[in-house]
Amino acid sequence: MSSSNAGKRKRRSEEKGNPNSDVDAARSGLVSLNGLSYLLSPDLSVAVSRKHVTSFAQQNSYSPGQKISLILNSGAQYIDPQNSFLKLTVNNITDVAGEFGLGSAVNLFRRVVLSSRSGDEIERVDRVNKRQVILDRYTKDKSWMATVGSAAGYAPTGSGGITAENYNAILPSTSTDGSNTRTYCIPLGCLSSLFRSYDKLLPAHLMSGMRWELELESAQVAFKATGGTLNYVVSDVELHMDAYTLTDSVTRVLNETAATSGLEIPFVTYSHIQDSVSEGSNNFEIRKAVSRALTIITKLSANENFAGQDAKDSMASIEHNIESIQTRVGSLYFPNNPVSGASRDRTLTETYLHTLHAFGKLKAHSAPNSVSLDEFKNKLTAFCTTLERSSSLNLTGVPVNASRVCEVRMKVGQASNTTDAIPASDQVCDSWLSYVRLIRCFINNVEVEE
Repeated sequence: MSSSNAGKRKRRSEEKGNPNSDVDAARSGLVSLNGLSYLLSPDLSVAVSRKHVTSFAQQNSYSPGQKISLILNSGAQYIDPQNSFLKLTVNNITDVAGEFGLGSAVNLFRRVVLSSRSGDEIERVDRVNKRQVILDRYTKDKSWMATVGSAAGYAPTGSGGITAENYNAILPSTSTDGSNTRTYCIPLGCLSSLFRSYDKLLPAHLMSGMRWELELESAQVAFKATGGTLNYVVSDVELHMDAYTLTDSVTRVLNETAATSGLEIPFVTYSHIQDSVSEGSNNFEIRKAVSRALTIITKLSANENFAGQDAKDSMASIEHNIESIQTRVGSLYFPNNPVSGASRDRTLTETYLHTLHAFGKLKAHSAPNSVSLDEFKNKLTAFCTTLERSSSLNLTGVPVNASRVCEVRMKVGQASNTTDAIPASDQVCDSWLSYVRLIRCFINNVEVEE
């Protein structure tokens, strides 16, 4: 048999050193490059099966101020973070109608805490409701707001009126068509930065037994009520996860890595501070020691105890009278000269471009945000500064520590004489510092580094 194979005559194109073989290879490459290869691609998937995993809250219903607790039961399965969501039902128990305004059902959550099954804290974000309005409005376009966002309670224009068809609104308990009870599905990326910024499957070593704690916001802040004070109850809270079972060989390789050096998961999270505001010069410091600080987001809004807050949109920014603003990190200043001008209009116009730059919207023409300049000046003002050291690489921020403090310098002028104007003494400043956090997953525990 071997002698017959040895004596078999080869094609000229198969002969070693024959230039025709290079020609055939080049021709095959051209066929493939132009999409003219009519072959069934091999099955390269490492997933054996995929299913939808549902985890339930420990109580049937919750009231404002309480903490919703859920434990993920995913077993040995890997989770797709961007295809997972939280489902809940909101019931208006008063005869007062309300709406989420610029926000969504995320308005209901004041704080989100994620911890591993061994008790290690993975992520903690305060004032997640106020932060998420900024992130979603500046990173998503209006088509997302009208589709996925509408399931979470967003209205593309910020308010669709108090109607049964508008899921941004909730009608009084006396409603006969059931519109006083709404069911929302919130992508987990709107609640957790781990599920927002990480685009790979999350390993079972991290996800199995993960604990979610969601602290509910007061009704005064969560809703913009009409004609009184609204109150609500949340029920039927469920975590829905897109789960995958991998092949034994791939699972074995990942387990070997987890048993030695660990599986590394970098993601972007946020540290929050809240300060009071005064007329004149203000210095808002963020004292957080991190190795890679990426962005600073600052937002002014009305104090929760401000008179008439029930009827106001707590997720919206106030009417601003900012005379100058600048961010400092150690000896670095962003921008080099403070943003200032002879009028509020000039200051906010320049700030709008700095904010779009921080969210990467000046280059990404194909991914516009849903905030116009007019909306920025009136209800969605956010002062954002990017600390990235590279224009082509991600996660290249600057270190922040006790000797290199992050500070926002802002000069607030006198409030205007309009009826909606809020004096500086009734304002609060919320600031978020985004930075890189690293999770290292081992077989039985996780380690978190900043």
